[in-house]
Amino acid sequence: MRWSLVLRGMSARCDADLYGTTASFVPQLGKPVLDLLPPPPKRVLDLGCGDGVLSAELLDRGYEVVGIDADERMVEKTRERNVEAYVERGESFDFETKKFDCAFTNAAFHWMTDQPATVRCVKQALKPKGVFVGECGGYGNIAAFREAVRHVVPEEPDLCPWTFPTPIDLREMLETQGFRILSLDYFDRPVECPDPAAFLRTFGECYFRDQDPEPVARAFADVAPKFLPRSPTTGTLMIDYIRLRWHAVLEEEAE
Repeated sequence: MRWSLVLRGMSARCDADLYGTTASFVPQLGKPVLDLLPPPPKRVLDLGCGDGVLSAELLDRGYEVVGIDADERMVEKTRERNVEAYVERGESFDFETKKFDCAFTNAAFHWMTDQPATVRCVKQALKPKGVFVGECGGYGNIAAFREAVRHVVPEEPDLCPWTFPTPIDLREMLETQGFRILSLDYFDRPVECPDPAAFLRTFGECYFRDQDPEPVARAFADVAPKFLPRSPTTGTLMIDYIRLRWHAVLEEEAE
């Protein structure tokens, strides 16, 4: 989770330092999305670049990369990887029209407050026949996790910063802007959560309401085993991820 936003007057963002350790699985699981891009050399916009792990991977593969993220701390970490990056919001960024061959996003789209506006911005940034690939949390994502949080923070529904689109929602957003969808997959992908308190501290800053996070994180760790599923092989607690992955091409200008 990488995007910073203002929700009901509060800042909702993840901890940039913890992200590199607790959330190392996020870029690892996003690598298959990179394989949907056409081969380099291509100029790629990394939409919600986070700490730049996948941006750097794109550079290593031979792409020219520009990253954007709304969290200044994340952009700084991306620049430390020698990636060109800017503090921009996905709903309102405005690069030179038709500047990029491709747009890529992983685990960021569900943080964006106006997802149709984000797709419009991507369209404006792409050259004709530009490619847009990505993955985000899909409808029903982390339902058990959120239920556990709700037992610690009753206001969870009001504080939750994420929007998890359905496949129908995402298809409509893309097609309205003239994208032809080559693939759109909706699937379960639970991930191990050996330390629920660290997971909440990393991803759940929005729930601390500018308070000391430790009491909330400890309380969450106590209740998490009652709600989170467990791996059938190891018994480890799991976060109930549901993902949407897409591959689309900008076919024509849409009115």
